[in-house]
Amino acid sequence: MVLNRPRVPNLQVDINGKSGVFHFHRKVSYYPGDGGVDSPICGGDQLKMVLPTTALHNGENKLVLTAVDDPEDGSGDSWVLYDALRMVAGPDAKTPRSAEVSIEPTIFYVKVGGALSEVAELIVTHSDPVRQGEVALTIAGKNLRADIAPGHDFGEERVELTVPEVSSPTEVEANVRLDGRTVESRLNFTPQRKWTIYLAPHAHLDIGFTDYQAKIAEVHNRNLDRLLDEIEAHPEMRFSLDGAWILQQYLASRNGATRDRLFKPFTRAKSRCPLNWPT
Repeated sequence: MVLNRPRVPNLQVDINGKSGVFHFHRKVSYYPGDGGVDSPICGGDQLKMVLPTTALHNGENKLVLTAVDDPEDGSGDSWVLYDALRMVAGPDAKTPRSAEVSIEPTIFYVKVGGALSEVAELIVTHSDPVRQGEVALTIAGKNLRADIAPGHDFGEERVELTVPEVSSPTEVEANVRLDGRTVESRLNFTPQRKWTIYLAPHAHLDIGFTDYQAKIAEVHNRNLDRLLDEIEAHPEMRFSLDGAWILQQYLASRNGATRDRLFKPFTRAKSRCPLNWPT
């Protein structure tokens, strides 16, 4: 699956009226054949789904795949691209036990009670409908608990938990109860690295694409006027121009005092302008 949109959808699978949901874990892709390969959010994933044989019957069966928005993201434009779909009933195929559990770290860390915790996703895979469930975790001496919302006929249920910060792979004890059935698992949790993110505001330049050239020039000029005000009010602010054409138009339309004011952020490394002209 190619996932090159800001949001990552879920995959809803419908088989003869029974419905399940599976979750993607996007991995960055640098393959030149993928759409949007020039984007830092371009990625993909492969899903291996065990479909319940109880949903199938002799004769014609109807299988529908639908990209759906994650409820936490709200409504949007979720979709996926895929280049292959294969169904296999091989000698190694087996019906999973009542539930299987896995835990995935994320790159997100939060403060809980003054201590740093990492956001983790617990995935419960099941082949029977879930009406009531709960999960209990033990990690680094801490006990955690969360409810599992009534789910689907089969597929995956995802539960987000904040686990204590650990510096190395750590064993996790998971106890999952689904409609009175209990599944106990020992899992390995590998923490993700911590990132420091720097944000630099930026206004993209498209000459003649969004409006007439003269109007685009003046819109960028006014952006720069506002930018200079913001930098003076917030000295920590940084900004990046999208091409020297913007700078040229501003210098040609403003007076000497304003032009001098513009160069101050550049001499103090608060703003940057690439050498390219129009982009």
